[in-house]
Amino acid sequence: MVSILWPSRGTYSTFVHAHLKHLPTKTQILYGGNFPRFYGDCEPLESRNLFYRIFRKIAVSVFKVPSDTFQKRGLIRFLVKNEVDVVLAEMPQIAAAVLPSVRAAQKPLVVYFRGNDPARDPELAKIPYSELFQYATAIFAVSRDLERQLLQLGAPPSKLFYNPSGVDVSIFRGGDPARTPPVFLCVGRFVDKKGPHLTLLAFKHVVDVLPDARLLMIGEGKLWESCKILAKALKVTGSVEFLGYQSHDQVAEIMGRVRAVVQHSVQTSYGAVEGTPCAIMEAGASGLPVVATKHAGIADVVIHGETGFLVEEGDIEGMARYMIRLASDPELAGRMGQASQKRIRSEFSLEKRINLLWLQIKDYVKP
Repeated sequence: MVSILWPSRGTYSTFVHAHLKHLPTKTQILYGGNFPRFYGDCEPLESRNLFYRIFRKIAVSVFKVPSDTFQKRGLIRFLVKNEVDVVLAEMPQIAAAVLPSVRAAQKPLVVYFRGNDPARDPELAKIPYSELFQYATAIFAVSRDLERQLLQLGAPPSKLFYNPSGVDVSIFRGGDPARTPPVFLCVGRFVDKKGPHLTLLAFKHVVDVLPDARLLMIGEGKLWESCKILAKALKVTGSVEFLGYQSHDQVAEIMGRVRAVVQHSVQTSYGAVEGTPCAIMEAGASGLPVVATKHAGIADVVIHGETGFLVEEGDIEGMARYMIRLASDPELAGRMGQASQKRIRSEFSLEKRINLLWLQIKDYVKP
């Protein structure tokens, strides 16, 4: 069995869903923060035994034993009792928090690095990388840029693997940009690093040249209301539609009726960075060109001038020029979309990426 560690239950990211569903072995999600406290339907990792709870309360309140001592023992007990074969930490801060318990239980630990600058993100900077790298069985980086950073931090090359999340090509496949109107799509959380406000500023230039162009924005987040206000200030509310949250199937359907996907990702001053955005891969799988920034894993996926266009972070005018070019030339969009689809199916399919993960852990998993 593979125990998959993630902060919360019911709000799994795409890649967590993929690992739970597609790994060819039994999986179990553990959750409850950076250090997991629950499994299943809110079942606690610590014992519910009455005498244990009384003893724990006395130890913590009277003898000042740190409460996390019991949490760590609860995790050790779960891993041993349930004969867990591999612990898969989907975030490095989770891996660092559980490292002592996993080591005590003598279980292999696999860790994913999915974004953010390890040196500038305050939470990631606290991680004892040398200790984590030494114990980990395998370390996965979802972008080449992140892979280079981890090598600089001392990750052993023999343990480090480039492995973005991948995309389910059976769901994302219906785009036809050569025959769709000049409608652009932006998919992602409304947060600083995804730069939805910068996408809006670029789209303003597009509408000034091509009044029939439209922009659909999927997602929610702390910048959602600010972007709606910005759209109003730019006088493009009639050309922009804020669709909020959409399911995977809904996103796939919408990708089937747009010209291209756009995203202006940027690195923030506090170290927030993309990994390899799923929406970029989903666009390619759908047969759509992408206009985005030369940011993190985006540059691993999009080949400039062949499967889409890339600009420097903050280059709003450049982004607008490429959007106008695709809006004005549906045949170009069609050719780029076909090339993009071929590349995603070959290099970034979910099947290929799950197989790479499985290759590194299968020897530890009992039949």
